[in-house]
Amino acid sequence: MLSLYPDLYNYAGFVPVVFRLFLGYFLFKTAFENFMISKRAGGGMGVILWSGIPLIGGILLVLGLLVQPTAFILAILFIVFMNVNQGVELAHLRRSNDFHLLLILTLLSLIFLGPGIWAIDLPL
Repeated sequence: MLSLYPDLYNYAGFVPVVFRLFLGYFLFKTAFENFMISKRAGGGMGVILWSGIPLIGGILLVLGLLVQPTAFILAILFIVFMNVNQGVELAHLRRSNDFHLLLILTLLSLIFLGPGIWAIDLPL
């Protein structure tokens, strides 16, 4: 198929890396803030757990370790977040459903594209 810029196909392996680094940084940043706020406020174990899963997922995505299973688990988690975001004090749950949908679609693309060029694990 003809392409306007066929040389850009040489860099197709960098797209998952950009997705991974963006999602990993965002998840780590928001989850770490939520974790610290919930510890200071004396939040229950459930609040710490809901903050801990994206925190660990963000670290794994940035490192490029177990990217596809992590993306699958986080996509399911954000689907749950879309349905549970009323009256919750965590920052990543207070976002709009459109933003959660964007995160889910980016995570689904990571499931199918794999970890990209610079990653610790190999694509499944």
